[in-house]
Amino acid sequence: MKRKIFVFLATLVLCSPLAYAVSADAVSQALQQAADSAKPLKIQHSSSAHEKGVLMVKLTVDAAVNSDYADNDPLVKECPVVRISSHYLMGSWACVGLSDRATIRHSGGGGGDPYYSHPTVIRWIENAIINGQVVSKDNIFSSKDNKIFLIRIDPANAKLKEAVENKPAVNLFVAKDPQKLKTAFSKAILNRDECWPFGGRECADVKVATVCTETGCFRLGWKFIDGDSGDPVFGLVPERSTEEFLLGFNATDVDITDRQSGRTYFFLTPAAIQFLQANIEKHSPADWKQIKQKTVNEDYFLK
Repeated sequence: MKRKIFVFLATLVLCSPLAYAVSADAVSQALQQAADSAKPLKIQHSSSAHEKGVLMVKLTVDAAVNSDYADNDPLVKECPVVRISSHYLMGSWACVGLSDRATIRHSGGGGGDPYYSHPTVIRWIENAIINGQVVSKDNIFSSKDNKIFLIRIDPANAKLKEAVENKPAVNLFVAKDPQKLKTAFSKAILNRDECWPFGGRECADVKVATVCTETGCFRLGWKFIDGDSGDPVFGLVPERSTEEFLLGFNATDVDITDRQSGRTYFFLTPAAIQFLQANIEKHSPADWKQIKQKTVNEDYFLK
């Protein structure tokens, strides 16, 4: 008898207007979350991308070192990334580590001098931290061969959305003739760490001095300005348009977790664009469509 009364009372509660209101609110909230997740982030024009389209992220880098003496604990490395579409950021593998050799310090023992060994190593990005939010490795795509990695932003994550949505998405410049990097743009800008010990980023006018086609790199030679590992360079033609184009990233390898200064940069190649397509189109066709439309070569400036 008690069981029947309990079932009856439970039925009354569930069927009451209050229960219906609570249930309706929960359903409405779930539907709104689903709608937010499906809604693409706003994408801004590429103007000012050299300044406002760059943000710093922290990468948790794990490694498998071919040595019994290696400490395989993950390392946290900072890296600048650039927004390239509604939901994707791109950065340089130089921040992770370009070398396929690790450096291990050994004690000399008995007062002897320490010595170093350099076993082979395989590195990968375990996660990324943006605006205090962890992006899992399922949303990170890497290509050491092309020296780049991608981070996919979940629009349902409010803090990730806040960090990215108002940043402009840059165009990509992939030259048919890499030597055109020297002449296609009347202005080039490097986004780099501030020289003063206050943190933050600054932008400096630079010039592409030489292009080393065989190794896929270019060098800057202007006012003794160096960039650090992974710093991006942008090309502009301000007398014609406010559009901005990503040319490449600083190619100086990190020293364990410390980004290093240098004047050599790698440029974007057709192989890099193929990597973008292979890893973006299947997850986010709309993003790939954006990137495809925003990728140009030197012929674009003949129009």
